[in-house]
Amino acid sequence: MGRHRILWLAGVAAGTVIGAAIGLAFAWWLWPVAYTNTSPAVLRQDFQDEYVLLIATAYEAEGDLARARQRLGQLASDEPGAPVLELAERLKRGVGRDEDIARLIRLTQALELDLEADATDLTSTGHLQGHLCTLPYLAGH
Repeated sequence: MGRHRILWLAGVAAGTVIGAAIGLAFAWWLWPVAYTNTSPAVLRQDFQDEYVLLIATAYEAEGDLARARQRLGQLASDEPGAPVLELAERLKRGVGRDEDIARLIRLTQALELDLEADATDLTSTGHLQGHLCTLPYLAGH
């Protein structure tokens, strides 16, 4: 009886491993999930933050505020500028790069939003110690 039980358990284990391998092969190679036309609103928060930074960078390069508003609208926020404001404030409290914070502030100002903390806090010399960017860059053009 003990031998039958061991054989049965070995069969179950082998079947589980083989079934999992076949399932992964189907899922990864034969029929992988293909996401198309997904909204940035379904991204993880860190990817949404990167998306907002990309929008701020694109706005800085293109100067197209309508396009920036449209892109921010894809984040499914009540106010399109809210993600910019939230990210700027988080980066100011955290370890955000001065260049990124400055871009976000300029986009926020273009969207006519007010940061809770004055943008001049970012241009203080204490905040810039150890960074390569300069005061005129952060102060805007």
